[in-house]
Order: sequence, then structure tokens, then C-alpha cells
Amino acid sequence: MTSAIEFQSSANSLPPALRTGQAAIHLPEVQAMLRRLATYELGIFMPHRRDERTGEFEPLPDDKIKDEG
Repeated sequence: MTSAIEFQSSANSLPPALRTGQAAIHLPEVQAMLRRLATYELGIFMPHRRDERTGEFEPLPDDKIKDEG
């Protein structure tokens, strides 16, 4: 299981755009959206890819909605 310290450390290393999305998951309005989506078996996804050298998270280019891998 990931500890809170590990999570905080990994969240701090995210690029700004991904850090914003990660922080938003705790907002009451996002939590309400998540509960509503869950009634339809849907969820929230933060589009990203991994740097090939470091494995770090990076945002996708604006013209992509998924990484083809």
C-alpha cells in the first residue's frame, strides 16, 4: 500500500498541469461529480504518458486524448 508520504512526494514531482488535476480530486464539487459518475460505472481519468527515459508522468500534447503507447 502507498503511504501518504510516498503519495505526497510523487504528487509534488508531477508537472504543473497534472498537479492541478491531482489536487482537484479533493474538491467537493469534483467528489460530487465522481459520485454521480460512479452510478453509471464511470470514473475520472487524468490523461498522461510516461517519459521513456525516467518513467516520470508527463501531460499529453493538447491534440491527444490518449497515449498510443
